[in-house]
Amino acid sequence: MNAVHMGIRPPTSETQIADRETALFLINSSKSVFLRPFMAAEISLAEAAKLLGVGKTKMSYWITRLLEMQLIAVVRVEKRGRYQSPIYRSCADTFTFPLELVPVESDEAMLAIHQSGFWFEVYRSLSVSARQHTAGWHVRIQQMTGVLRTDILPSSDDLEDGRICNYWGKLYLEVDQAREMRAELRAVMERYAPLANANSAAKRGKPHVYCVLQVEQATL
Repeated sequence: MNAVHMGIRPPTSETQIADRETALFLINSSKSVFLRPFMAAEISLAEAAKLLGVGKTKMSYWITRLLEMQLIAVVRVEKRGRYQSPIYRSCADTFTFPLELVPVESDEAMLAIHQSGFWFEVYRSLSVSARQHTAGWHVRIQQMTGVLRTDILPSSDDLEDGRICNYWGKLYLEVDQAREMRAELRAVMERYAPLANANSAAKRGKPHVYCVLQVEQATL
């Protein structure tokens, strides 16, 4: 083990990132997922690989990268069977950096980098749930409030049959109405987040992807 990676120091509560490569790694959700097992937790390579559902070789590659970026460090080495197993932990509980470190041509491009992995998972999960839980689907196109609306629905016309809630589109709201809607959406998240955290800690339930979004549409 390279001695520079063995510089064991107590993790700080927050670290400011000044390196552009590290910032790009952290903003890219499809890459930063490999940091997740080590955040505020002490864990081995094998345990991290199992948690993420990846092979040990792939996990070893990302541990090397995380060490190089000084996002994780070896906190101790344990003897497990015949082998000495390094135990890793994030160097901080929170990482922050100025958005200017992300060299993209637009804010939209930055958001695409950050959310690309999530939306792939959303599309895949919608497709799998739709096929597993319903017998057939159809497309419905109809005029509503002066626009054409397209819906992809189970044969029963009830998305709940596919164990799906998927609302997106455009709502015309007054400023106060939009504010009230955001408050209600936040209340829903505040209600279910503690339940989800408790279930995760107790290894109950199944992971569900979600998107809660309401924002005033930009004008061109």
